[in-house]
Amino acid sequence: MATGSTLEGQTILLVDDDKDVREAIADALAQAGCVVTTAANGLEALELLRRGARPHAMLVDLDMPLMDGRTFCETCDRDSELWRIPRVLLTANPYAAFFHSRAWMVLAKPVDVSRVVESLSTVLGPHRLAA
Repeated sequence: MATGSTLEGQTILLVDDDKDVREAIADALAQAGCVVTTAANGLEALELLRRGARPHAMLVDLDMPLMDGRTFCETCDRDSELWRIPRVLLTANPYAAFFHSRAWMVLAKPVDVSRVVESLSTVLGPHRLAA
């Protein structure tokens, strides 16, 4: 675990259908001291949240099967607890993400994992929740 990292101890829910992307980002976040939970689509992510998971932030791909990122985010927006969780969107079409008003940040794919870590540090830095 990274000592002194802004992200140390922060829990992140990573939602992406690409296994290689999930693994690369999860590894980088773990190196930064995060506790990472992953889901392959919005339905899996919602199930984790319904079972009580409350991450400090979520990284969400917009283009996924079963339940895409937009539908997942809209579902979270309607929940009295989930709408508060900061979201960073991952997308091959960054212009599509701007239609989603609750995104704290949008990262264009292919994304450099160091950029993901940097972005989450920015998002969680001033609004850091107790781990």
